[in-house]
Amino acid sequence: EVTCTRVNGTARVGFSTMAAGLTLGTCAHGFGYGGTAKKSHAGKFEDYGVTYGQGDTVGCMLDAPSGTISFSVNGEDMGPAFA
Repeated sequence: EVTCTRVNGTARVGFSTMAAGLTLGTCAHGFGYGGTAKKSHAGKFEDYGVTYGQGDTVGCMLDAPSGTISFSVNGEDMGPAFA
């Protein structure tokens, strides 16, 4: 989990490999969820979840056996983002 204490623009959280670039979710090696309520992978952005920003706590969950990534905002599960 991460709590957004100060946001100067758009925050994005998620997972990546060491081969990923610094802009999470814009290459094939990263999966992201942004404060604009978009999930991203390989440069493709799709509606997902709710918007978040300063004061919100965002959780990132990886279920390795099922290959599923999901996120939460302030304890509310947003459901599977990537499977």
